[in-house]
Amino acid sequence: MLQGTILFFKKRIQIKNVSETSSFNINFANKYHLYSKTKITFFFKKCKIIIFYERFFSQNCLVLHYQVITERTTMNNAEKKLFLSKLKTENDEQLLKTLDFFRNNGDTEVLPDVLRLLESDRSESVIETVLTLVGDLKNHAASDIAFDYMSQTGNADARRKMITALWQSDADFSHRADEIAQLILNTDDFETAFEVLTLFENNACNIQKDKAATLVTLFEQKVETAGAGFEGIFNAAKQHLINTINGETEA
Repeated sequence: MLQGTILFFKKRIQIKNVSETSSFNINFANKYHLYSKTKITFFFKKCKIIIFYERFFSQNCLVLHYQVITERTTMNNAEKKLFLSKLKTENDEQLLKTLDFFRNNGDTEVLPDVLRLLESDRSESVIETVLTLVGDLKNHAASDIAFDYMSQTGNADARRKMITALWQSDADFSHRADEIAQLILNTDDFETAFEVLTLFENNACNIQKDKAATLVTLFEQKVETAGAGFEGIFNAAKQHLINTINGETEA
């Protein structure tokens, strides 16, 4: 059963209680030159959907049929093996096609392999595509996998890029605010600390008050021994926590 909203030619369409096939009418401006028997395929909530353009009503109303073809949540072992082999191609054009496939059909189990491309010397277009994928992650489990990769990778450049992609995304990491604070406290790279501070401020509004108080103390201690530039970062994080304790930040 599929439910949700799709955006089709800038028209928001509500899909409800669809199990196999259904249809709907929608008004279009005449500038969209759509023809009978045309079809497109796209993916929505891990379902493959085909939309058929049937016919126009009068001059600007179109009858569309959509059909749920498959519903999947994971790749099978053969598909994973093939996907991982395609990630190793030296051809950037082919790799970009593989990443596009992942966007629509990907399994969270192979996400770490996709993210490790950030540690490679691949082209800027490949790196940017991977970061865009991170920014588009909506699945809670996938977002956590991305966070784990960011916190565990030993590649400083990949970590900084991931931190930026994570705070620019809409993903919620409030349940990991304490870990984000520890990243600020333990990094010796100013640029990384600065980026993590933004991630922290975006996700620390709901941190428990006892944890917040403990972190305030840790940041105060860090301020006393902070190197150039770090004092401002530690003070900003500390003040954000104080505001949270006092109920002065927005959730």
